[in-house]
Formats: sequence, structure tokens, C-alpha cells
Amino acid sequence: MFYKNSVDLIGRATRDAEIKNVGKDSKVATFRLVSNRRIKKRNDEYVEKATFVDCEAWGQRADYVEQYVKKGTPVFVQGQLETDEWETAEGQRRSKLKIYCNSVQVERPKDEPKDEGKSESAPAEAGQPVGAAAAPGSDDVPF
Repeated sequence: MFYKNSVDLIGRATRDAEIKNVGKDSKVATFRLVSNRRIKKRNDEYVEKATFVDCEAWGQRADYVEQYVKKGTPVFVQGQLETDEWETAEGQRRSKLKIYCNSVQVERPKDEPKDEGKSESAPAEAGQPVGAAAAPGSDDVPF
């Protein structure tokens, strides 16, 4: 049996990324994306439905996110769905889904000055190894 956990999402950042230092040499960046889709109603009208998704990037990706992901920025993320689980102070169990980002790409604003020899978009993170900057326990199998 094969399993696949892969997410591609394009949206806009709802706020500037939050950065936390983890351990000596690692950091994590968290941010939220909103992605809209159009839904046709019975009366031939269209309405927008917004979906909000939390994202998490570690190590070098966190550095990239810190520099480029600002409120309103168009962002393309690729990664896997993960479940965060915790217990509230009242003893209730809670959980939420988030995207563990393997790649983050940001489109720069058109009015931003261009550097010679650089493209319209910010440098991509695709293909860079996570290495020592991996999330703690990310090698653990959840079952």
C-alpha cells in the first residue's frame, strides 16, 4: 500500500511571519495563508469562500520566510499536512492541521526595484535539504 501526503497551495499571507529560535542554531517561521475559491450558487451568483491554513518552515526556509513573507504577499507553498495536538488548561484535547513547508516561493511586488540579472520573483527554496534544521521528531512515523 502506498501513502502520499503532498500539498500545493497558493494564497496571500494574512500577517507577517512569526519567527522563533529553537535550540542553538535553528529557527522556525510560522505564517497563515488565505486561499479563496469561487462557488456558484443556484441563482447563478458567485460567492468567494476563504480557506485559512497555518504554515510552518524550519531552518533556511525560516530565514527565507522571515525576509520575504509579509502581510498580503502572494505565497506558493509545497509541503505535507501535519496535525498539531495539545491539551487545554481545562483538560480538553484540541488539534489542527498545518502545512510543514518543503518549499516556499514569494512573488515580489512589481514596484520593488529590480537587481540586474534577477527574476521577477524572490529566490525559491525548492530542493534545499532540511538537514540539521529539520523539525524535532520529523523522522518519527505517526503510526
